[in-house]
Amino acid sequence: MRQVDGTPTLAWLRDNPGSYDGLGLRRHEPRTIAEVTSGLLRYGATHGAVDEDAACAGWAVGTAGLELAPKIDPYVGSVHGIGPALFAYCRLLCGADTIKPDVRVLKQMRTFGVQIPPADAAAGFVVAGAMAQEVGVSLAELDQLLWYRE
Repeated sequence: MRQVDGTPTLAWLRDNPGSYDGLGLRRHEPRTIAEVTSGLLRYGATHGAVDEDAACAGWAVGTAGLELAPKIDPYVGSVHGIGPALFAYCRLLCGADTIKPDVRVLKQMRTFGVQIPPADAAAGFVVAGAMAQEVGVSLAELDQLLWYRE
């Protein structure tokens, strides 16, 4: 989403939670979106990011290694509603080479015979790393391949 004039959106999304109406979100998701955008903007201000894109990219790099403990991150991971899969998805959207071990991705991994319990993000990260290396793709590419697999 961008404002009508094309300017970056984090501040706009933070300041306009009513714009989410009609998107089919769960009751608490607009608040989560507003808090995540606020956290990313706060990260950018704290770390001297020149713009919102730099704030996102810097946050994605700075949170490497927190995949299994997202609550440690005071900017996005500590937001109510953010667990390992959504934290990974935020990092992915911000440019990190990672995978979002959500129900759909884990289910697709199991179609290849991998024994991953449903909702076991830790196992998803470990297996994804091995799969990506075996196939010769990045984690982000593997995420997209699994997500859109029919």
